[in-house]
Amino acid sequence: MKKRSKDVENALDEAISEQLRMGEWRRFAYYQRRELDNGDAYFFAPPWQLGESDPKMLKLYEAVRQSLENDDIHDADSASETAARHAGIWRENEPQPYKPLVDEPDLFLKFARLVEAGPITENEMREWVNSYGVLGLDKSTGGVGMGSPRGGPGENVLNFGERAGEANTVLRLYEAATSPYGPDVETIKKYITMREVPHYQSWLARPKAIETVTDEGNEVTIVEQSPLAKPPVLDLIGESLQEIAVKQRSSHNLEQIAMDAVKQIVNERLTAECSQGVYPQEDDTYRQGWRFKSLLGAMYLQIASLISYTGKTRVCRAPGCFRIISLEKPEPRMDQQSGMMISPRKPRSDKILCGREACEKRYERSK
Repeated sequence: MKKRSKDVENALDEAISEQLRMGEWRRFAYYQRRELDNGDAYFFAPPWQLGESDPKMLKLYEAVRQSLENDDIHDADSASETAARHAGIWRENEPQPYKPLVDEPDLFLKFARLVEAGPITENEMREWVNSYGVLGLDKSTGGVGMGSPRGGPGENVLNFGERAGEANTVLRLYEAATSPYGPDVETIKKYITMREVPHYQSWLARPKAIETVTDEGNEVTIVEQSPLAKPPVLDLIGESLQEIAVKQRSSHNLEQIAMDAVKQIVNERLTAECSQGVYPQEDDTYRQGWRFKSLLGAMYLQIASLISYTGKTRVCRAPGCFRIISLEKPEPRMDQQSGMMISPRKPRSDKILCGREACEKRYERSK
């Protein structure tokens, strides 16, 4: 299946190749949980943290903090920091930089799979943030369009869950379109409403104009709402029309519809969360490529690379399963001593199954 023009394929492959994956993101040793007015929680990495567990020092810190909070000079944050410095237990909350495109090649997969066990909880988000950092959704303290790795109100549980759900939709549709067994019709039907369905729903449920004569002999027109316009009838009509529309389409057409939806979301995220940059090369030249403005942008560069890649994807080996198990693919690499390209490296993960119990049983039976 041809997913992109050759020029776009080459541009993405070059932009996300080994030499251009040096972009860094920062996670921190400590994140505070803070609460919004609507009760939702978000995470923020302050510049400092308590660096002492000695009960005496903590008692001194607490006494100074409460005293400072009672005056009109300090707010809660400044009172805490001043008290920590006074007690000698102030420690810098040091950033821990890493390269998502190099160190975590399957990060998009991990993120997209989060919602498959159920709605995102605060604890699940906390585990993610502690492991990989915030998504970079809060733009208030960064540069133009840059997400803050420290977090902020934008890094709340609701936004995190919405982005994870969107990533899961992208992944499920991509898997459905590229399945070695042919397009997964049920998944495509679940996530995409065929374009003619709303039109026909509206047409069938349109108000009806009835001509009648009143008791006084006057001719009048009465507009009545169609009973088809009310739920659950309207929903049932939509489901039936969806079934008909899907059955009328060829496998190639369903595949293309799914890929178009995937590319639309990916392009929107690349536009919002990434930008073009110039990268220095070892030969003192420069090369143009993508750079990410947030961790979310880095993850969408990973899925964009997969979409542009024309070879086989690594999928679960259980019969009937087509879930992607890794975004890593073998790539030729530069030998630092000889300066020559050598054979593709073996992907870091030897995983062959998606991890679901049913797939493990099917795989064992197929041996």
